[in-house]
Amino acid sequence: MVTGKKFLQQLNGPQQKAVKQCEGPLLIVAGAGSGKTRTITHKVAFLIHQHGVQPDNILAVTFTNKTADEMKERVEEMVGEVPVKPLISTFHSFSAQLLRRHAKILGFGNNYAICDVEDQRRVYRQVYQTLGVDSEQLPVRLVQAVVSRAKNKGQSSSEFQVGNPETPNNELIAEIFESYQDALRSSNAMDFDDLILNAVQLLVKDTELGKHYSDRFQYILVDEYQDTNSPQNDLLRVLAQEHHNVTAVGDEDQSIYSFRGADISNILRFEKDFPGARIITLEQNYRSTQVILDAAASVISHNANRRPKKLWTESKGGESIALFIAGDARTEARFTARQVFHLVRERGGKIGVLYRTNFQSRVLEEELRRLYVPYRLVGGESFYNRKEVKDALAFLRLVCSPEDNMALLRIINEPSRGIGKVTLGRLQRIADQEGLNLWRAIHKSLDEGSLPGRSHRAVKSFQRLIQDCKGELSSPLHICLGRI
Repeated sequence: MVTGKKFLQQLNGPQQKAVKQCEGPLLIVAGAGSGKTRTITHKVAFLIHQHGVQPDNILAVTFTNKTADEMKERVEEMVGEVPVKPLISTFHSFSAQLLRRHAKILGFGNNYAICDVEDQRRVYRQVYQTLGVDSEQLPVRLVQAVVSRAKNKGQSSSEFQVGNPETPNNELIAEIFESYQDALRSSNAMDFDDLILNAVQLLVKDTELGKHYSDRFQYILVDEYQDTNSPQNDLLRVLAQEHHNVTAVGDEDQSIYSFRGADISNILRFEKDFPGARIITLEQNYRSTQVILDAAASVISHNANRRPKKLWTESKGGESIALFIAGDARTEARFTARQVFHLVRERGGKIGVLYRTNFQSRVLEEELRRLYVPYRLVGGESFYNRKEVKDALAFLRLVCSPEDNMALLRIINEPSRGIGKVTLGRLQRIADQEGLNLWRAIHKSLDEGSLPGRSHRAVKSFQRLIQDCKGELSSPLHICLGRI
């Protein structure tokens, strides 16, 4: 644990100012490689040890689990043993925990399901079938992307229709959007975009609850502020309404996620959203040589919407930057592979090759193989995206929450049980006509004997399997609600 003068001596001048500025809104404009994570974690520790803030009155939010875990480790090293810890989380994890406690206020069960991308597409296909929409004419992936962008702007289906008249098939997409949301709600489910939207709605709708959490989180710190979208910014504003102690760290020059809904105007209008805000700029770079910084500055300086800054470093000199313009992907890959080959032979060591999209890896791999250069492809499919894992999780979801239509559709015929599309279509029609979820539609069809003999036996066997598994649970399944 590091405290006192030694604690601040680890930081440069502007970093120290940012850490010491505890009261009121603060925007830390942190240039690339300027130690923003160090600054934000030191500020958490400073608030606890130097400013006398209780750890559970501090909330720090970021975008990825990896960054959140890194921040937790750094804070724990500096803070040491404390009775409670500050809450350091991603936006989505914070919202999910909040909703696990209070989702009933919005009409959801606290055991709601969170739909991944594949689950969402399954719901969209169900909606398409109900509305009679041709997926060849209006692809599911396109509508899914359009609806997600609308949600990232904080729009409902009606607001999307009014606000986007130029979008092709505007009215139909709005209808699909509304039916999709209804289908999620009937299955007690939300998608990732809904987590933020519903968290904001929850705190706004229940003013006492909103005041409770705003009172609790007296100091809020947010990392990568340039990547926030409209609902995420709304969430911060609701949580900060009582104490106004928001420290946002970001850099509009590093905003690259507009295609995922990031709104650069959030960081540009910070002073308007949080009146009385102070701005501190971090310009010392610890990662690159001056050659690289100058090259980057010469490019980014042409951007119109940015705050002026001049990055500098104590690391002088450095090799010049080389630019190779390739005519096609094969030429680009061949050039890259040859560069790697010569660098390894002449200098040794490890080399990283970065590319923007996954499909580019194939030609790069082929060229590296041709030159007998050993390589390791970093990334690949996530464990939780593997089919067998998602099937197992869907099975458990259904056992714990039979109204989860997405989980039921995923595993009702996985492995094959003789329940095909025709049988599923009949069950879906029963559900639509009676206003039921699919699990209840199964009960009704079996009770009334409305399915043909072979289908009846297959569906009955599936129903018995789920009921038997549910009975095997010796005690209720408790969902960890975290500390919020």
